[in-house]
Amino acid sequence: MALPPNSETERGVYLRNVFYNTHPTEVFSTWPKLIVEDYAVVGRLINLYSFIEINLRRLVESWTDADLLPKGRIKDLPLGRVEELAQTVLLWPEANLFALKKMAELRSLRNLVAHFGMMRFPDDDAFLFIAKSEADYKKQTGEQSVEDVMLIAVLDGPALPRLVQELEGMAQWLATVTAQILKQKADAEADVSKS
Repeated sequence: MALPPNSETERGVYLRNVFYNTHPTEVFSTWPKLIVEDYAVVGRLINLYSFIEINLRRLVESWTDADLLPKGRIKDLPLGRVEELAQTVLLWPEANLFALKKMAELRSLRNLVAHFGMMRFPDDDAFLFIAKSEADYKKQTGEQSVEDVMLIAVLDGPALPRLVQELEGMAQWLATVTAQILKQKADAEADVSKS
């Protein structure tokens, strides 16, 4: 699981310090939980990535069938490899390649909302993501954690719906281009079978 890269901003440092200066008992017992609108945005994000993955795999499978890729079990490829293939098999226009790369980059946000506990800061429009996993800690830091250390990430509240809205446009483009490529493939196969 990859997490979003840590970008040191004044706001991020401030939010992390709010967490670090609060006793864990208080964080877990009194900090606000998510509201209905938060769950809706998280659900949209997770669902978007489910369809993004489906369409990326459909593309790569169609390219395998068209002998643009070696035959093999595409369904067994890790998603990161499928994303790489989707970006490199065709010579995409710059805007399309940007969208494919952005979807791959933002998948770490999907991993964050799906694998971390999520709550709101008490006096800020911001989210705290928190996990306690030695494997994830080692993956992120390269070190072993000390007792009671948790992985955290913070995100400004308005950033999440804005990113989801941006992803919706890219996911729609991907669905459309996937349908077009699969239709071209089906039309070509129909033409060959008529010959």
